[in-house]
Amino acid sequence: ADRTLATLPIRLEILSGVEAVEVRFLDAANQWHLDWPPLTMASPERLTARPRAVEFEVQLSGYGTLWRLIETGA
Repeated sequence: ADRTLATLPIRLEILSGVEAVEVRFLDAANQWHLDWPPLTMASPERLTARPRAVEFEVQLSGYGTLWRLIETGA
């Protein structure tokens, strides 16, 4: 739930051994971006654009790199 400014945040470790995390977004032209919406996108389009897919990559000590590609339906 959203907290108010008077409520202190609660930190909870849900996965240990994480060495790196990267999130990438696929646009309509099949180009990958690390930020969404991309800074090069025109201003009116930035308000409604959705990525076609989102890729999560997590590097875990002892396991290597795990990734998931999620299609958004955009």
